[in-house]
Amino acid sequence: MAPKAQNHLLDFYKKIEYGLHTLLYIVLIVAIIYGQQIPDSIKVYGPNPLYRIIAFILVLAVTLYISPIHGLLLALVIVLYVSFTPGSNGEGYQNSLVTARNQRRWFDEEVLGENPVAYQNDRVTTQAPNT
Repeated sequence: MAPKAQNHLLDFYKKIEYGLHTLLYIVLIVAIIYGQQIPDSIKVYGPNPLYRIIAFILVLAVTLYISPIHGLLLALVIVLYVSFTPGSNGEGYQNSLVTARNQRRWFDEEVLGENPVAYQNDRVTTQAPNT
């Protein structure tokens, strides 16, 4: 590129730099606030190791080339995104069908005068993830 054109591009960047940084702050803060409302169909990519590697590289690039504050905010967005990913089968609980009991009532049911017809999760079997 010719030196004059390069100077013009550099001047143009310096003029809009403040606006770009402010816009990036706003976008990252809104992403932090509304991160929980991302649809589950998008959140399924959070546990993917390839996604995490790319996200780590992106955080490093933003921290080195834009600013450490932007990198910190982006890291917070990514941590929140990964933490809100849905589990595979709801905390490892299985056999959570509604069952009826014909046995003696529980103590709290007797004390509170409750008479339930059926229970959900009367007996719960758990299993370690990824087994």
